[in-house]
Amino acid sequence: MKKYITVLLVIALCGKVIGASLPTISWPRDYSVFQRNTTTTGGATTVYFSGQIFDMTSVNYRIERLNADGSYNNDWQTWQALPGGVQPIGSSSSGTFHFSLSVPTGWYRVTFRDGVSQTVSVKFGVGEVFVIAGQSNAQGAGSDQFINGLTSYDCVVGNKNYIGSDLTLYPTIDQPVFGVINSGNMTIGPRGDRPWYYQSLGNQIATREAGQVIPVCFFNVSHGGSSINNWYDSMQRTKTMFSSNYSNVMVTGSTSTTTNPWNPPPFDNRFPYIDLKNILSFYGNMFGVRAVIWHQGEAETRTLLSQYLSGTFGSPYIPSSYSVNNYDTYLNAIIADTRTILPNLPWAISKVSLIDENTTSSVAKYNIVNNSGNLIVPGTTTVNIGNSVIQEQTNVSSTSDVSWASQNSDSFIWTSIPTTNKRSDGTHFSTEGLKSMSEDVYSNISSILSKSPVLPASVPRMMLNRVAERYYSIWTASFTSYLWHDNADYRYYQTQTNMGNNWVNNGGGPDWGYNGFSKDGNGRIFKVVPEIRLQGVNGGRVGIWEEYTGEASVVYPNPVLDENNLHVNFRLIEASPVKIQLVRENGEVATELIEPKMEPGSHSLAIPLKKLRASKSQSVIIYHLKTNEHNETKKILLIR
Repeated sequence: MKKYITVLLVIALCGKVIGASLPTISWPRDYSVFQRNTTTTGGATTVYFSGQIFDMTSVNYRIERLNADGSYNNDWQTWQALPGGVQPIGSSSSGTFHFSLSVPTGWYRVTFRDGVSQTVSVKFGVGEVFVIAGQSNAQGAGSDQFINGLTSYDCVVGNKNYIGSDLTLYPTIDQPVFGVINSGNMTIGPRGDRPWYYQSLGNQIATREAGQVIPVCFFNVSHGGSSINNWYDSMQRTKTMFSSNYSNVMVTGSTSTTTNPWNPPPFDNRFPYIDLKNILSFYGNMFGVRAVIWHQGEAETRTLLSQYLSGTFGSPYIPSSYSVNNYDTYLNAIIADTRTILPNLPWAISKVSLIDENTTSSVAKYNIVNNSGNLIVPGTTTVNIGNSVIQEQTNVSSTSDVSWASQNSDSFIWTSIPTTNKRSDGTHFSTEGLKSMSEDVYSNISSILSKSPVLPASVPRMMLNRVAERYYSIWTASFTSYLWHDNADYRYYQTQTNMGNNWVNNGGGPDWGYNGFSKDGNGRIFKVVPEIRLQGVNGGRVGIWEEYTGEASVVYPNPVLDENNLHVNFRLIEASPVKIQLVRENGEVATELIEPKMEPGSHSLAIPLKKLRASKSQSVIIYHLKTNEHNETKKILLIR
């Protein structure tokens, strides 16, 4: 049976919007964390603030300092005028703001207030940003977790988005979206689907410096089962898609697959490296990065067993010309390529090589001994393989700006005496093993933090001029290439050719607004802000709403804070019944408006969302509009 929630829908006819539109904040993103500049304690970074105001008669802002649990501590910036003021849009009362501040390490809430006292707020932090890469013991596997239930800090967050298998675009209308890492919010996107040990690690970092909060953010691009060959080969394949220069346009080419040491499912040969490249060039560029945390090496033991002990173990997959002695060469090449995107990017790698596998005869423990190149299986002859996996990883640790993440992770998986650190599969961490990993990585955190991080890039400002009726010119600072949108598409297509700076739109559509992206000579991608909305801006639009003859609706803002209103504008060509629904992901109708007959013309409404509380991080609501002539569905991201 459907459940209905009654909400107040305020309807205005003849194109008049009830009340002024709420201010919007394009940057920073809610719950985002920006990398601080210190290699010791304290520190700060430059944070950009960008958005749109719809009543410029009196505009000011305030920044509150927050505690680790998100509660108010004190005012870092009391109510005051915006640095640089507001730039008007045409002759309208609307305008855009764009300014930067040097913000000390900490957790904050910024609020903007317009001339009629309407406010909008987002949380953000200045602290530590980590990118996780490797195989399943980095990504997470099975049901085990280490969730520190004693202190679930509001300032330890993860990217909540899944990129999936799409190589070419990065949606940003709802990405990146960040959420607090806890048992109710498991995702660390784009590939991690569980907290694993990272919530615990983040909690330890968050309060390690007396008297201040250190926000922590994770991105996870690990792929379960991946070998160093998979990473290296996909790096080579990724570079060919950009003609070896990431500032070029991507040409995806045909898909081919390669096998991993655990056999199916096979990898698309552009993965896993394309995920790491994309995260670094886009999110790493915008938010900065302290280090890539690398945990990978079990696959090499699996391949060695297939290579040297096929009579006992079997031969699922051995790459041609495979040698474990290529491990350091391949990983150093991967590190070097990431530094063409983000120069001097620090890495922190773990010692890892062990697996415990069932054979056809009995359970055998396989160990690539740490201090030599011997492959040892109980009851069999020792095989010398040259360097061990651990020795190869040790070779990489001597590379510039590389430190240890964990020096003991093998001991948390398997020992000669079974312990609670391993699960029954013998490869993946148990809850106790995850606890040990968290503590071990944290024991090396001073070394990791001693490397100079990659700081957030400056955020380019979108500029807009009216050219003629229904035409705008938009531009920003000088970059290698540009992509502009004049509709509801907020995505960066890496296959899009350069549209050039100072682009003029084609004058079509209802003038919903403008947003854009730019890319520099190293392939770093920049979001151009603010996202400018012209619908409903008196004097700012080139054409008035009534000039548009279609019935498509404009729904904004998206994403929308669940304490605000969702605004809907639509136009009827002829009198018609109107049905509007907000539907939850499970199909439950949360809100419904049915009007038996609405007159032709423009209509606007505001839907209060307070009764549709989101989960602690976010939830998706489906918006549906149906008239005699039109049937439309949109995805709305509802954020806390």
